[in-house]
Amino acid sequence: MVAMVAGENEECVDKALKIIKVQYEVLPAILDFHKAKDNEILVHPEENWKALCPVGADNKRNLVATGTSGYGDVEAVFKDCEVMVEETYHVKADQQAMMETFRTCCFMDADNADDANHELSAHVSEESYDQAEESYDDFDIL
Repeated sequence: MVAMVAGENEECVDKALKIIKVQYEVLPAILDFHKAKDNEILVHPEENWKALCPVGADNKRNLVATGTSGYGDVEAVFKDCEVMVEETYHVKADQQAMMETFRTCCFMDADNADDANHELSAHVSEESYDQAEESYDDFDIL
């Protein structure tokens, strides 16, 4: 979306839409993911771009995530193989993430406490309940 217009009536909105002028700068695009890595065309050239978690992202190389893992001496195992097949494999994108929103709602619960001892009620996401309960143990409500 480039612009949004709201008005008291349709005539007012139509008039405002005619006033809006947009100038575009056509930038080069990289559309083949085989060619995107280490390409001079960057998807996110911003200097302040960062991944939200440490997944090996590098915007200056067009990498969203990267990682390696291994166990043992791979080269030694290769030497003992009679046949070795080396190919490039592509798998579908997959994101292991929870569906919940990790939310917490807290309020003073006057129905479950007398006037001298107010009670803080906290409604938390199911998976984060234990962590929230530990955090709330440190609070003294006056």
